[in-house]
Amino acid sequence: MQPNRTIILLLTLVTGASGLIQQVIWQRYLGRLLGNDALATSTTLAVFLSGLALGYAWWGQRTTTMRSFARSYGIAEAIIAGWAFAFPWLFLAVESLSRKLPSSSFDLLLGVFWAALLLGVPTVAMGATLPLLTRWLSEQSAIAGRRHAQLYAVNTLGAVAGSLLAGLLLIDSLGLQGALRLAGAANLVAALYFLRQPTTAAVEVDEDDRPTDALFPMRRLGVVAFVSGATFMTLESVAVRWTHLSLGASSINFSLVIAAFVASIAIGSAWVARKRARRRETLPRNLGAAILVLALAFPLIDSAPWAAWKLRALFGDDDFIAFHLALFGGILVTLLIPGALLGATLPLAFDAAGKTTREIGRRAGTLLAWNALGSLLGAIGGGYLLLRWLDLGQAYLVACWLLAIAFIAVALRGSRVLLALPILALLLVTVLFPYDPLRFAVGTFRLRGAAVEGGEQGPQQFFEAMLANRTIIAYRDAPEGSFAVVENLTPSQLLAKEMPDIAAELLADTIDQRPLNSEMPRSIVVNGKSDSSTFYDRETLRLSAHLPAIFGVDPERCFVVGLGTGVTAGELTLYRDLSVLDVAEISPTVGSFLPFFGEAPRGLQDDPRYRPHYRDAFHVLSRATVRYDAIISEPSNPWVVGVDQLFSDDFYRLAASRLEEDGLFVQWLQRYATTPEIYATVQRSLRRSFPYVRVFRGSEHDDLIVASRRPLETTTLQIPEDARASLEEIGILTTERILQRERNVLPPPEGAIERLDRPRIHGLSSRAFYRGTILEEPDSGL
Repeated sequence: MQPNRTIILLLTLVTGASGLIQQVIWQRYLGRLLGNDALATSTTLAVFLSGLALGYAWWGQRTTTMRSFARSYGIAEAIIAGWAFAFPWLFLAVESLSRKLPSSSFDLLLGVFWAALLLGVPTVAMGATLPLLTRWLSEQSAIAGRRHAQLYAVNTLGAVAGSLLAGLLLIDSLGLQGALRLAGAANLVAALYFLRQPTTAAVEVDEDDRPTDALFPMRRLGVVAFVSGATFMTLESVAVRWTHLSLGASSINFSLVIAAFVASIAIGSAWVARKRARRRETLPRNLGAAILVLALAFPLIDSAPWAAWKLRALFGDDDFIAFHLALFGGILVTLLIPGALLGATLPLAFDAAGKTTREIGRRAGTLLAWNALGSLLGAIGGGYLLLRWLDLGQAYLVACWLLAIAFIAVALRGSRVLLALPILALLLVTVLFPYDPLRFAVGTFRLRGAAVEGGEQGPQQFFEAMLANRTIIAYRDAPEGSFAVVENLTPSQLLAKEMPDIAAELLADTIDQRPLNSEMPRSIVVNGKSDSSTFYDRETLRLSAHLPAIFGVDPERCFVVGLGTGVTAGELTLYRDLSVLDVAEISPTVGSFLPFFGEAPRGLQDDPRYRPHYRDAFHVLSRATVRYDAIISEPSNPWVVGVDQLFSDDFYRLAASRLEEDGLFVQWLQRYATTPEIYATVQRSLRRSFPYVRVFRGSEHDDLIVASRRPLETTTLQIPEDARASLEEIGILTTERILQRERNVLPPPEGAIERLDRPRIHGLSSRAFYRGTILEEPDSGL
């Protein structure tokens, strides 16, 4: 009985989509477990690819002796389906176990271990797919290369659809568990089909089958497979980071980049599938062309923020889906040539390997295993660890030089021009380094397509106009993200610069003429987005530190979520009774930037009570050994990937369990990129743990929510003189002035609760940010 190739290709497409849906969801779960989105991304890719490598190698070896390829494939799909259905409960067990262990310097290794427990079984089973199907559908060794490339292309095309569906639709509409169940159902359908196939191999092997000639030694092809995998994953990782810096660090943008990379692989594989003749020069020419294209593209990369701004200007505020589909198309066009060339490399290497029909599965498994191990190196090394020392542009060039190793390994003798041209081009861009990392320091995505002087002329004029009224004091690409310290002119300074003759009279008594605790207003910018400013956020930052005292809480032990410019934590040091000041901050780079903010953090870095924890708030709070009098949460906007977890019922329950009975929880909630639905969801989630809530206005478009398990009444607790002076600098002279900032926010009606397994506000906030939505300042009765 001959296999029905149409049905098999359709199932290959569907299971490819299922695999990427599960990968996107696994990344979200591991972000919770590891508390670091960049590390979770690298770890997910590393374990995913390692599992595939083991699966490719083991199943590929077994194809030389097994006779039931279809049944074996069906068993593998059944394992994947069962794991998808059970994953949420397995995750909870691993998460519970991980929280019983203290933090250590081996957190990275522990993270890989936990990820291996969670992803090892299904990824090894996924590794069965291509070796088994390649062997099953290959009647002759001569066509095995095309058959393998065809399967690879179709499976990869399904992966594109899965990544787009997960990022744009499934997680928002079904939640993490619902999307996993849908993906598992697709694998279950495939399992049932293949388990019904005959127990014997569909293709009987002729013992006299003539092997195809090896065009290159297998060890060289192994080098090509390994290095191309490392190159591809490093490039994918840095491309994700560049996209976050150009478009905002949303999970949607992550999915679009992954989908575009995978689509380019499918196109390259499809091209190989259509080739007929096996020629020795094809593989080295493909590698040389890839190096040349990557070298020529390097000078254009730092124009990505300008290109993103130009694209956004073409779409209206209601074109969210259309814009992101166009964005996917733009990314795909950008990646098409280099991605397709890299995608063609592995199928070409398989085609160049000498083999008989019996060895088809083993050779495919071996090369796929080396490719996956190289991808592991690229995901962990190039995508994370390398950024401890290099910036994103330098990491890109390292990936290109890795590819040059593969090129040299198979370059033809006597083809000096073929060998020299790509290497010379790569050497030229390495020496000249036509890349300006500071163009990524301040995200153009905040402009939302607004007019910028000189922007129509080109990227150079655009960036000159953007940086005209700001100075980048420091910038660093780190494993956890990209960080900058930016000095901006205040509105008064800007007016004085542009209209000096009338500025003095107009600004004689404005608030931003009052003295500040820093020489110039500066901001900490994380992945292109300002997350804390010593000037524009000064009212929010200072009030959040002093609100507990207004409600009678002596802040002896305090916990702050998010270091930012250090202002809030610095204000807390003004209280003499303070003995413990724990601050959870994802990146040590933010801590190292504290000296750039002058006196604003009040010498926080030298205060013995200050204890920075460079982990996520979930991780730190769950392991806390003390109870706090106040927990102050100052996260970024919920449209930033991972931040929505800090607005969930799960986080609020954890915070309540770590507070004293009469302790206070203070939540910074931005009113920009926020809708009534988001605001109500946050309030409902918060009130499940803190029934007593009052809301105060901070800086413009900011709210400070004070929550407690006891009624909130103001008292006459003595506020230190330095704290009073700090409040006076922002125009607050008495307690009554603070009370005048209170908003009449009513409890929201019954509705959705934000949960880690059923996230809603990330997608809602992403759409609100795209539209530029600002929650109306007048009290809305929420």
